[in-house]
Amino acid sequence: MQSWSSDEVPKEYEYGKPFLPFNLMCELPWPMRLMHQSYLRASELGLGMITVHVPEDAFKDGPNANFAFTFKDLHAFFKMDKMDINLVGAWCLEHYILFLVYPTDQTIVVLDPADYGKDAYMEFLCLLNLAHGRYKKRGGYVKNPSREKLYIRGRWPCYKQPSLTNLCGYYMCEMLRVNGRYKTEFTDLPSIPYSGSQFDQKTLINLCADLCRFIRRDICNHPGEFYDPHSKLATDPKFKNLREWEREHAVD
Repeated sequence: MQSWSSDEVPKEYEYGKPFLPFNLMCELPWPMRLMHQSYLRASELGLGMITVHVPEDAFKDGPNANFAFTFKDLHAFFKMDKMDINLVGAWCLEHYILFLVYPTDQTIVVLDPADYGKDAYMEFLCLLNLAHGRYKKRGGYVKNPSREKLYIRGRWPCYKQPSLTNLCGYYMCEMLRVNGRYKTEFTDLPSIPYSGSQFDQKTLINLCADLCRFIRRDICNHPGEFYDPHSKLATDPKFKNLREWEREHAVD
């Protein structure tokens, strides 16, 4: 990794300059450091922005146009600035489905912002049924012992945003974050403390690391689902090493 001092890092964004001093960059998770290295190489070659291709079936509320983000946006991301915009803009590209499992009621509540049919996640439902069968064999209490399979309840609307929108997906990600601790404590659901609704520094850094991994793997990588084949990154030969860095996906 290239080394630089604090004197070489401008306070405001400057194209081609490092975002953070080297000693601070070394403390960040590896995906963020790799993303920063990619930015430095891209700026040396003259790339100014990254275009994101949104698949047509990503959301069901209408056509999905491509959009772009600049390295200035990435700089704000590393500085933990404008995190509300950055998190909504990037995190919502990833699709999450939340399964709330109630073993005693023999019920699964499915929260899916894309509103896919059960066939889309049938394999996972089969695994949940197998796990619940094991739970009953080990003496787990159920209200209706004669019921063989779990009852699936889907198509629950998002109470904050219209169904099938990307913001609906964002709020579900937040629900996952807050309620994830309960996945092994279904019989004990204490009230969520005030601190549970706050993002601390470690959480923000972990989110940034996940997003950097997503950007490099799925947007800037030629086999990626959100890779734009018509972008400057994809069509200019000088950017070949930037877009084909994940060699295990390449076919010689």
